[in-house]
Amino acid sequence: MRLFYILLLLLLPSLIECSQQEIFLNEETPIGTIIFDLNSLSNSSITYQLLESSSLLSFNSTTNRISISKRIDRDTLCPYDDTCSKCDITIKFYDMFNHKILLLIFNINDINDNSPIFSSNTYSISLTENNIPGIKIRLSKAEDIDCINNGVQLYELTYVFHGHIIISSINLLHQQNQTINQPFYLLYD
Repeated sequence: MRLFYILLLLLLPSLIECSQQEIFLNEETPIGTIIFDLNSLSNSSITYQLLESSSLLSFNSTTNRISISKRIDRDTLCPYDDTCSKCDITIKFYDMFNHKILLLIFNINDINDNSPIFSSNTYSISLTENNIPGIKIRLSKAEDIDCINNGVQLYELTYVFHGHIIISSINLLHQQNQTINQPFYLLYD
């Protein structure tokens, strides 16, 4: 009989059921925001034991709620790459009632939180006075550490004052139809 319990203890970890829940979370969600309530998975009488955590998230074992404890910046957590691959934070719990492991996977969505950076604040471009509106002018590339979908897609020059061309901004159009106004000046004599 004693041998049976020893074997059971040795085999128990492989017999424990594991489930996972995927939650989508935007980067830069304010600190203190409750992002998941474990009670939503079952009734509130279940006790969960935290097995693995992240310093970015905190777990309140009394309420079974998970909240943000530190700033989550996707661009720092999962640095920019050409594919903008999945970026997540995983925490692991033990469900004391059902005796199973629960993995919560928080997928961090990139938001458009970084302004593009140009290599110079001032650019000199020669234009003739008879250029027609809508002429295309080659400008330097702007760098943006956000994922491709939130990075620079197109930029255009706006606001022309006759006599001197003073461009007050470059409208940076992003795929999500958001515009960032970046100060930019183009002067000529």
